[in-house]
Amino acid sequence: IDAVLTNPGMGFMTFQRFNGDELNEGIGWTEGFPIEYQEFDGNLKMDEHPLTSIAYFRLYWRFLEPEQGQYQWEHIDKALQTARERDQQLLIRVAPYGNKLPTTDVPDWFREMVGDAYKNQSQVKHWQVDHENPLYIEHFGAFIREMGKRYDGHPDLDAVDLSIIGAWGEGEYTSLLSDITMKALLDAYLESFIHTPLIMQLSDLKSNQYGLSKANVGWRVDCLGDLGFWAEEQDGFTHMYDVYPQDIINYGMQDAWKKAPVSLEVCSTIKGWKEKHGYDINEVRFIIDESLKWHISSFNNKSSGIPEEWWPEVNRWLKKMGYRFVLRKFTYPEMVKANQRFCFTSWWDNKGVAPCYKDYPLALRLKNGEDTRVLITGADIREWLPGDNLYDDAVFIPPDISSGDYDLQIGMIDPLTSEPSIKLAIEGMEQDGWYTLGKIKIEQSNASTSKRYSEPCFDRVQVVKDISFGEVVNHEGETETLLLDVYMPENDTELKRRVIVWVHGGGFRPGNDKTQGYIVSLSRAFAKRGYVCIAPDYRVREDSRADRQGTINDAVGDIHLALEWVTANGKKFGYDPGEIIVGGGSAGGILLNNLCFRSNKKSHNRRIQAFINLWGSPDDEELFAGIDPNDPPTLIIHGDNDQTVPFQNSELLSVSLKNAGVYSELHPFPGAGHTPIDQMEKIIQLTTTFLNRPEVVKQ
Repeated sequence: IDAVLTNPGMGFMTFQRFNGDELNEGIGWTEGFPIEYQEFDGNLKMDEHPLTSIAYFRLYWRFLEPEQGQYQWEHIDKALQTARERDQQLLIRVAPYGNKLPTTDVPDWFREMVGDAYKNQSQVKHWQVDHENPLYIEHFGAFIREMGKRYDGHPDLDAVDLSIIGAWGEGEYTSLLSDITMKALLDAYLESFIHTPLIMQLSDLKSNQYGLSKANVGWRVDCLGDLGFWAEEQDGFTHMYDVYPQDIINYGMQDAWKKAPVSLEVCSTIKGWKEKHGYDINEVRFIIDESLKWHISSFNNKSSGIPEEWWPEVNRWLKKMGYRFVLRKFTYPEMVKANQRFCFTSWWDNKGVAPCYKDYPLALRLKNGEDTRVLITGADIREWLPGDNLYDDAVFIPPDISSGDYDLQIGMIDPLTSEPSIKLAIEGMEQDGWYTLGKIKIEQSNASTSKRYSEPCFDRVQVVKDISFGEVVNHEGETETLLLDVYMPENDTELKRRVIVWVHGGGFRPGNDKTQGYIVSLSRAFAKRGYVCIAPDYRVREDSRADRQGTINDAVGDIHLALEWVTANGKKFGYDPGEIIVGGGSAGGILLNNLCFRSNKKSHNRRIQAFINLWGSPDDEELFAGIDPNDPPTLIIHGDNDQTVPFQNSELLSVSLKNAGVYSELHPFPGAGHTPIDQMEKIIQLTTTFLNRPEVVKQ
């Protein structure tokens, strides 16, 4: 769509006024004094001015702390409340003083404390106190910190305009401050407003870089549109042609917009540009284009009107200022089952010149005549810079949702109310602010919970391949990326399924990996029984016998990394990371024996619920001697004619487990050699029975 969108934190703002108020007359404005509240008739629109999402309130320190330590917070509280009632958020600056004394002076009690020596006598224009006086740092800084305690993170506070010195708080000649004073004054804001965006004056390299070093701060200037107001008396000086384009770079603020807002203030007013300074449309267009180049998010026109013939350019400006999200593509399945992961892909185009700087969750809504559910995604729209942004994710459908056809809707919502806050530049917005994407069918699962884990109850398996779980350095000094595959039952109904980590064999030599035939067969078979199965890779060596223990230690370390990944990703893949089953064959069984039973490894592996040892018992009496009653229940399956890994090793392991009081089962396969995959069905059935025994299943 081509409409102007009024969204949080962007666009024009009102100044000392709110949506629905009368504008300033002529080309003048007021600032710094308590707001004179107008009667509101319920109509938010304003003649000659766009609707806004920001109300800018600038107030002198003297009105907020008329007596030392006694704060008149009602000025800010009422402004916040009124802004909310007018569909706005408040942007606030507390200026230390103005230039018309005594009415805009520092608080009387502070003037009495520091005396009149500096008043109206400073060699620096518009300074009314000695900012190097420790009393200024102490008392103005203390006020800002108290304001932070009360208002940081307030949902109706858009941002704080960081003001430390100078008339109107504009920071003129901040560069003359000592480092100690500059840092102390900035710290009052930087340490007090952690959750609310801060915007600082584009003033000088030292202070701007110090601000950026401690926080994501935006920047502002207060003379957008000066094409020569003072050029004759100041040797051609202009803000737009000379100062701003260079200062943005010289002060290191050219990339600040990626993390915090750029908020610009008009020089004079837009109406003044025409009536007093005689600008034409080409000059207005130049000013607008420069501001867009600087990634403007918001603009203060001082609640003054806009000449009628300039509205097309202003509307063009408003359509690019800040962010403007277009949903280009959204894909999703036609049907999904309750308690199942609902996967989607999305492609967004930010047509604005800046991101959104506050966290508005991207949400999906399922709605029909009987039920409505809001599902929050993990998207952080603050990272969506201008241009294309891809976001693919999955959410879980609630288990208690009713079956039926639903409207699938999308919105960027207020985290407090779960109602849409941001308008998208697309068709399809409903009256309540949600955007309808299409229809989706929700069904309850047909899988019988009595069959889960005991027999196949799912027809199909979903496989997510080649997920990285770590980088390691091999014995040759080269970096390897470790990968794993995840096997899950399709159309499942559980969020906390049991999980099995299957570790492949292969003699610790290249040639086999996580796609080894019997590992894939086991993973698929148990996924159909309702498990989540995970198959990781680990480091191997061409000559694994040259340093046998080093080879095993590398592999064990890699499986530790895999288990850390398994522990961290249970919610994402729908399993219980507190109940991990491990299983492996041959070399995979040997490394899991080391992982489960070696005394110096055990502290990391109490989360292992059971161990499936497939023809992988090592010849290591010292290892088995360390077995204790807290080790996991163990199933041993082994061919008694194995010429690669002797069956006697498994007999020794079985005796050691029983002597330690660990539940175990040893199932010899008579006459079978190493890796008896021709008996896979029997292996699967023995494993299934074992994993469902009361000695193994957590109650």
